[in-house]
Amino acid sequence: PRSTPLYSSAASDVYKRQTKYNELAREALSNGDKILSENYYQFADHFLRIFTEQKEKLKEKNSNIS
Repeated sequence: PRSTPLYSSAASDVYKRQTKYNELAREALSNGDKILSENYYQFADHFLRIFTEQKEKLKEKNSNIS
């Protein structure tokens, strides 16, 4: 179905962004910047929450179509 490639692409994008911000957070922490580190961890968490919400909406939409 058409939604599968979009879902896969979105999942890949979220994974890449989450990985990027987690790496930035670890780097900031290793440089002693706890504030910046927490900021990056919050960005990573944000992308995961947004993706999870979108996934649930898509699941609901698809169940309503069936």
